[in-house]
Amino acid sequence: MTGSTITPEAERELQGDLVLAALRDAAPEEVDVFSAHRDAYLDGRVPDAEPGDEELAFGEYLIPSLIPCVVLAAQVGLPLIAEAFAKSLQDELKTTFSDWLHRLLHRRERGIAPIPPDVVKRVRDAAYEVLIRAGKSEEEAKTAADAVAGRFVIGEAGAS
Repeated sequence: MTGSTITPEAERELQGDLVLAALRDAAPEEVDVFSAHRDAYLDGRVPDAEPGDEELAFGEYLIPSLIPCVVLAAQVGLPLIAEAFAKSLQDELKTTFSDWLHRLLHRRERGIAPIPPDVVKRVRDAAYEVLIRAGKSEEEAKTAADAVAGRFVIGEAGAS
């Protein structure tokens, strides 16, 4: 999956699981064949016939034909599903982050996880540096950076 944080091994496992689920619905008679040759199919190879496979004629064997199609569909579909999931998660996180930050800043309820001191310090230092580079005086930069960082520590003045 392009741009994904999922490992290739995990992606391959998910592809195999998706293929199995789809085959159970569309061609349950091919599940055992896919399971026996999972790696070959996921690599885009159709395995050779084995003893016990159904011989058609002239040494040709019946190879399940739906498996390669389902594998390709899963390999195309999985990244699209992952992309849709990531977008949905991102949208949800925006709302969750916004709600959490609002509660943190206003401290209207107990039990809100505080921001770790090292993160608050990084916020303060980054704000200070940006303000200095923007041409603000040290006093202005210090006051503004302290005000922003302090807000994450104490929340709304007077709130308890």
